[in-house]
Amino acid sequence: MGFLLLQLGFAIFALRMLRPEITLPGSEPRPQTTYISVPYSDFLASIDKDQVKKVEVDGVHVMFRLRPEVEASVVEQPQTQADGVADNAAISRRIVFTTTRPVDIKTPYEKMVENSVEFGSPDRRSGGMLNSALVRHFS
Repeated sequence: MGFLLLQLGFAIFALRMLRPEITLPGSEPRPQTTYISVPYSDFLASIDKDQVKKVEVDGVHVMFRLRPEVEASVVEQPQTQADGVADNAAISRRIVFTTTRPVDIKTPYEKMVENSVEFGSPDRRSGGMLNSALVRHFS
């Protein structure tokens, strides 16, 4: 019996490593992320209007999320299927806007601080779970 539980545990671990997008039974489904590319001028206008919640800057590449009340007005109403039932997948969608900063224009950090925008850089650590498991195994 213990060997079967060990095999089941290994199978679940392997599934999570190979296909992390699959949710386990009983867990909350993760919202699907939609990436929308916008001009840098739209990003600057959103900063000036205090519509931006979070920004990640990676050199000239910028990813940002809008505040929930603004994002709700930007998101289209969920598409209805042929039988008139709303598509639940569209409701749990997360929208991330991406843009590229021109080299001759600075990132408006002062305005972001003034508007209480969370900002930082993307997490470069890859394989965090695998690295943690290896460190624990060898220590």
